[in-house]
Amino acid sequence: MGATIAAIMNWLSWTSEKGARNFLYATIKDTTPGSFISHCEEKPVSTFVASSKGRATQEKYWSEASAIWRKVAPEVDEVLQA
Repeated sequence: MGATIAAIMNWLSWTSEKGARNFLYATIKDTTPGSFISHCEEKPVSTFVASSKGRATQEKYWSEASAIWRKVAPEVDEVLQA
């Protein structure tokens, strides 16, 4: 990457510590299961996510992603149990 592109990426990117804050917030705070957390705040989900097509998309993604994880690291099955 050129220096200009690298500088732009660094400006747009978060550090690992800052990126982990949403996960920590969702773990510690009393949030609605499946809620959307952004900038350490619970945000309303989009109408697509709440729709039947959105739920079907989520289920399809979860099925495909968990199948990949199980192939890469079979021990993940103990965690997923699905």
